[in-house]
Amino acid sequence: MKRYFFDVSDGWHDPDRVGTELADDQAARREAIRFASDILRHEPHRLEEARMRIDVHDLERTVEFVIEIRMQTLGAFQAD
Repeated sequence: MKRYFFDVSDGWHDPDRVGTELADDQAARREAIRFASDILRHEPHRLEEARMRIDVHDLERTVEFVIEIRMQTLGAFQAD
């Protein structure tokens, strides 16, 4: 088992100081997706800064992967 940390940045930096023990990188990716989904479901205001980023790293603070979610406002939709 390896300990992974899920740090959130969304205008503020919210470091994970405890971490979660998971079997491998694949399990950590799945957990990161669930974590991002839970944040968006229960705290949608966290995306108000237009970007949310979750850095997943190990005990040595080596970033294993990143999830980044962006909201972009586009011009008015024009129908043909």
